[in-house]
Amino acid sequence: MSPLAIDALLAMPRQPQTDAALCAIALDAETSEAVPVARAMRERGGCPVDPIIERLARPASAAGGLQVVIGLGPAAKDLLPKVLPYVTQGDATLRALAVDAAAAIGEAAAAPVLQKAFEQELAAAQTLRQDWVTQPLPERYGPGFDPSQQGGDRQKGEKHSGLMARVKALNAAKARDMGRPVVQQRAPSELFDDVDSSKLEPLAGLLRALGAVKAPGALELLKSFAGDSSVTLRTAALVGLTRLGPEGVAVAKAGLFEADRYLVKALAQALAEQGEAGRSALVELLPQISGEKLVVLDALVKTGAPASAAGELQKVVSEGGPEVVLAATLLGRMKAKEAVPTLVKALEEPSGVGRRELLTALGEIGDTTAAEVVARDLYHDLPEIRAAAAGALTRMGTGAQADALDALKSDYYRRVREAAVAALAKTTTAAEGAR
Repeated sequence: MSPLAIDALLAMPRQPQTDAALCAIALDAETSEAVPVARAMRERGGCPVDPIIERLARPASAAGGLQVVIGLGPAAKDLLPKVLPYVTQGDATLRALAVDAAAAIGEAAAAPVLQKAFEQELAAAQTLRQDWVTQPLPERYGPGFDPSQQGGDRQKGEKHSGLMARVKALNAAKARDMGRPVVQQRAPSELFDDVDSSKLEPLAGLLRALGAVKAPGALELLKSFAGDSSVTLRTAALVGLTRLGPEGVAVAKAGLFEADRYLVKALAQALAEQGEAGRSALVELLPQISGEKLVVLDALVKTGAPASAAGELQKVVSEGGPEVVLAATLLGRMKAKEAVPTLVKALEEPSGVGRRELLTALGEIGDTTAAEVVARDLYHDLPEIRAAAAGALTRMGTGAQADALDALKSDYYRRVREAAVAALAKTTTAAEGAR
């Protein structure tokens, strides 16, 4: 199924025929396409139960039913008894889908089945991960084996080691001053772990599921895996912790300082999906995060930011950089009127990043005091900036820039012409209403 066709169906007004087509896609498409469609249907009232039950009745067609349940989540809780038998299914694909489906439903009734499956999977994983060398490996060179101490390079090696030690100490002190936890760098897993990450995915799925259903003892169990050497298991444990209330969120948020980008992205998204507590944790740590601000902001863009985020988002806009695009988008959606001076100042920087988003944000906030600054971009070289400026003035509803907007009605760029016409129509209506 073409992703463009799916997007077109989702953009259509709700009708029985459209919903039926989307539910059919959720049952028959590949999992990567079916789950987002089913998730969209969750917000549109769900899908008929009978076709899903029919799919779940036979292992040969169960994958389609399970992927719909994953997308529908709690809306499909009545199907949990049909899902749980597949947690112990011999087919690995069906097992993984069933675990994810039980996690998406989030019912505590699934905990005993998931715990039993976890114990079996853990035993299998421990066999794979058993150390051939049981003694701790040395972390320093033995006497006479350090390459930096050989021959004439000894003095040079000592100088280099001393310099690196000072750099590490300065970095640690800087992190402490910023309130950031000092994260110990991990050795690449290929140096000490020869188990492929794909073989640990079943165990990781069960860790996430145990957190999702709030299984007894899940908090302590997931804490124990939050420092695991495997990034696959570590990520799953941290994501699972986000589902365990404020205490779990407090433990999980420290993972945002990890070096692995995949882990940080998955954790930021999981925190953002946990409502006010998770989003507030992201906002709280935003000033302390240096390298992955974009990941955190992207997670907030997908779910929304709390009202308390306005101050931190303004700081991000003031600092400049690519993060301005997402921060301005959030401020506009929040209609944060206190952010108007910050957005205007950023807009006055001719070489700044995210000009279109800054204009859009000012339009969404709707403060007419910014209209003069916005109107300057009606003459910008780039058509998308001219269109954004005209669109912002449309939302503001001010008629002070009527002449400039009238000139744009003959712009060569269609979107600019449409935005100018819309802005003029709104300002004319507002003026007539005032009279």
